[in-house]
Amino acid sequence: MRRLALAALAVTGCAVSAGSANVGQWRARRVVDSTACLQTPDGRCARTVTIGRDLPARTFGGGRFAFGNSGYAQRRRDGAVTHGAFIDGYYEYFRGRGRFAVGGRVGATVGVGFASHLLFLVPVTAMAHAGGAWGSAYVGVGYAPVATESEVPADPEAMAPPATWHHDSAHALVGARILLRQTYSQSIDVNPEVRAQTLGGSTLISITANLGLHF
Repeated sequence: MRRLALAALAVTGCAVSAGSANVGQWRARRVVDSTACLQTPDGRCARTVTIGRDLPARTFGGGRFAFGNSGYAQRRRDGAVTHGAFIDGYYEYFRGRGRFAVGGRVGATVGVGFASHLLFLVPVTAMAHAGGAWGSAYVGVGYAPVATESEVPADPEAMAPPATWHHDSAHALVGARILLRQTYSQSIDVNPEVRAQTLGGSTLISITANLGLHF
């Protein structure tokens, strides 16, 4: 299961967005429109003059839908360590100005492995972003009002015991959206994310990723 979970990182999910896809794209900046060369009488370029303009920071908003974000997770409880695979998805809405934005996210996470246990969580997260020309970084904190754990029987024909509900599933996360390509009308980014959360007296550490396509 540990090898399977690590291999899941190679099969990243996908993200699409509406509105302003990238936090930081509306930051205050100087745009160069053209350059001119002042020539001497013999045709040499004596001085280059740059013609540009300053663009102010703008207010923006947008939404992002990510699905199939696969990755690896490790669970620690009472000194024991188990491993599993995470599959994550969410919708996030954000608003901001210039380089910064705040928002909210609601999602669903399925975890398999962990010594034959199945996890299901619905995390709700408050988000904060800071961005630039390269992309953006973000942090978030939240709680999962729905967090269940089921034991998977070794015999596929056996009846599984009832799921256990946990009410202590707080989490914190950090991630980045790194631009791979950007044009006026579209962009592509990669989004790794690390999340730590509590669940039933244990601690889960996960890393997932997705590839974003924005038009």
